[in-house]
Amino acid sequence: MLPEPDLSTVYGLWCDALEAAEVMLYKLGYTTEASIAVERVLWAAERSGDPLRLAAAQWHYAGEFMCAGAYDDALSIISDTLDTLAPQLADDRPDVLALWGAHHLKAALVAARASDRDTAWSHWQQAAATAETLDVDETPYWNLCFGLANVQIYSVAIPVEMRDGKLALTKAQDVDPPSHLSRERVSHHWIDVARAHHYRGNRDEALRALLRAEDLAPQHVRNHQADRETVQALTKRSARKQDLIGLGLRMGIV
Repeated sequence: MLPEPDLSTVYGLWCDALEAAEVMLYKLGYTTEASIAVERVLWAAERSGDPLRLAAAQWHYAGEFMCAGAYDDALSIISDTLDTLAPQLADDRPDVLALWGAHHLKAALVAARASDRDTAWSHWQQAAATAETLDVDETPYWNLCFGLANVQIYSVAIPVEMRDGKLALTKAQDVDPPSHLSRERVSHHWIDVARAHHYRGNRDEALRALLRAEDLAPQHVRNHQADRETVQALTKRSARKQDLIGLGLRMGIV
């Protein structure tokens, strides 16, 4: 039997491995298996004895409820986590601030999907203020990619989730993801840009954005549910362009 401090470390490492598995499964379209992995992440985080690790696990857990359309439950999980983090903000620890900001971004996305515009932008503004305090494009904490660049990307994602293509494209004009940002995050931005163009009826621009996203992160794009829905809609309503047919074939939907 390992002594208690070593057990805490083991559970923490286990949590890291499970989080990586959960993200990979979700990005590749294995949603059921990803949900099981999230439950395991929470289980390991609770046993690690680290309240910040548990807060990071709750970020993933809230995402499960968001994907299931249980928006009130997702926001409740995030609110409870923010309450536990609030007393530690005065220390200005960057790892705490990264968690605080990431949870506000998640809440913004949840509220946007629930069509609660005011709540969505309120949470986004909290995240933006936190990112300004940290003053980096991307933090290395908890694998949540929080920072100035991701806040910018969410400024486009939020109106996209509310099907406001005009506002999303206006916001996108001010977004220039840095080259060192993860290719998956940048590809997600171009997926959102494609969806915004699709909502505005700009089919050629939507296809160009999708192909740009695929060039950055092919597996992510080909398995992304919203991306697949956009391509399906384009193939029904657009001329059968070679590039569009090729993308649909690579996704297995043509």
